[in-house]
Amino acid sequence: MGDEHRYYGYALHLLEGRYAMPTDSFLWNGPGIPFVILPLVYFGVPIIGLRLLNAFFLAGAYFLLAKTLTRYFSKKKSSYIALILGLWPSVFMLILPYFYTEVLCLFLLTAFIFFLEKYRNSKGLSDLIFGASAFGYLILCKVIFFYVAVVCLFIFLLLKSWKRQFPLYFILVIGLSLLFVMPYFVYTFQQTGKLFYTSNAGGMQLYWMTVDGKSHTGEWHPFPGDWNPYPKSSPQIFENIDRTNLDWYQENRLVIDEWKRLGPIAADNFLKQKAISNIKTQPQIFVKNVIFNISRFYFDSPRKGNWRPAWFNFPNLILLASLILIRKLNVLFKDENQIPFVLSVIALIYMGGSFVLSAYARFSLVLIPVFVYVISFIVFRIIKRE
Repeated sequence: MGDEHRYYGYALHLLEGRYAMPTDSFLWNGPGIPFVILPLVYFGVPIIGLRLLNAFFLAGAYFLLAKTLTRYFSKKKSSYIALILGLWPSVFMLILPYFYTEVLCLFLLTAFIFFLEKYRNSKGLSDLIFGASAFGYLILCKVIFFYVAVVCLFIFLLLKSWKRQFPLYFILVIGLSLLFVMPYFVYTFQQTGKLFYTSNAGGMQLYWMTVDGKSHTGEWHPFPGDWNPYPKSSPQIFENIDRTNLDWYQENRLVIDEWKRLGPIAADNFLKQKAISNIKTQPQIFVKNVIFNISRFYFDSPRKGNWRPAWFNFPNLILLASLILIRKLNVLFKDENQIPFVLSVIALIYMGGSFVLSAYARFSLVLIPVFVYVISFIVFRIIKRE
């Protein structure tokens, strides 16, 4: 898959003492995954070998989630509940066969939950630092979590000013996670001259959310000849991508022709401006595509060339339980343990950002440990009351 080859290419850049291409500052994703695979790439492990890391990350997430849940249930029950991570059909079919960011992100978010719970009970500074580091590295793997962190920090500061009892350590852990990623923002500032620059990808994602066309539903598509830091890795993949998107290329030919003349940073700005202009003139298209994104987030549909059987989407109905978090926010906020409330806020902000930019079912899988933890906590509270 194209993502894997891009990560591999970035890792090769790191071995050469750089990250982005020195000529055009191509910064499509953060350096989280490239840093993880760096030792393996150094020793020449092929991409298929990197996929084996998924098993380690998933096993680590299972262990940490089971350990976290023992604060509310027996070891045996916690182990069974945590098995949801490994037995979820979408995990097997969408992300385990490929080296995407999602399994590592799932592990990091589980680690974040684990250290929050540990700090709540021990008040150990090391647990706070480890929790912040886990969330900080999550930002480097999936840059949308930078915006999640910024919004959360703003919300938590408001809550602290409104309700003094709101725990300070939530503000500290998010603030420290943002400090964790500052070296990367120093680097991107040197490359782009822009503060807190995360990625060149946002413009293209937003643009596709604002255009209409034959059977177009807001799904992201790469532009022809899209930048790739390691094109020699598998040119056939990128040729196939170009061929399968010919109809969209024709419908957006004028924009694409202008885009081709620009470097990654200027092209990203250009597409953002086009997208904002489209939203102003035809907001109904953007709203329609947001609705399609919500469907893709949960059910991976509508998608061009979606080959998966109908039963594949059925388990994701359970993910709709995430909507219960909205109704339960007030209840969770009043509980003495406000970790479920904080995690619910993080999940809802992440979902909202995905809905308006780009959404696929594999993006929702990152939140499975949050849903499992929060719903388990709600069940625990119900049992305790009875």
